[in-house]
Amino acid sequence: MSGATATSNLFLHAGGWDEAGLVCCMGKFVADAEQNLLIAKYAQGISFDYFDEALEAVRRVGPGGHYLGDAFTLKRFKDAFIAPEILDYLSYEQWKARGSKDMAQRCREKVKAVLESYEPPPMDAAVREELDAFVAKRQDEISPSIA
Repeated sequence: MSGATATSNLFLHAGGWDEAGLVCCMGKFVADAEQNLLIAKYAQGISFDYFDEALEAVRRVGPGGHYLGDAFTLKRFKDAFIAPEILDYLSYEQWKARGSKDMAQRCREKVKAVLESYEPPPMDAAVREELDAFVAKRQDEISPSIA
């Protein structure tokens, strides 16, 4: 968050890195990706593009009214919020009723779902063969202790 408030435009170590970059954890990558999405939304700042339209909604709804059913709210609310998949806003009772899963468990479930649904992109057979040959060659050249 401090990088976003400083208006940084490059973030390192924000994609699953642990132990100063010695390891990368897929579960942490999922958590970091969601957190980075929330930070990016925050860094966009407040938009005044629709100020006149919003002010008209205030006049239209008036004192004692509510904005939830107003045309302006219905038109803009989807862009105003982000609904995280991994973070939750459950009460303690709801969290217990849904299995008491912590963030790490939810991240592992997301990783598993993504990996299970993965389909390799189509690739020309000749390119695949050439790529496999290159990988085999490099594996032979690299020390078995690190391959």
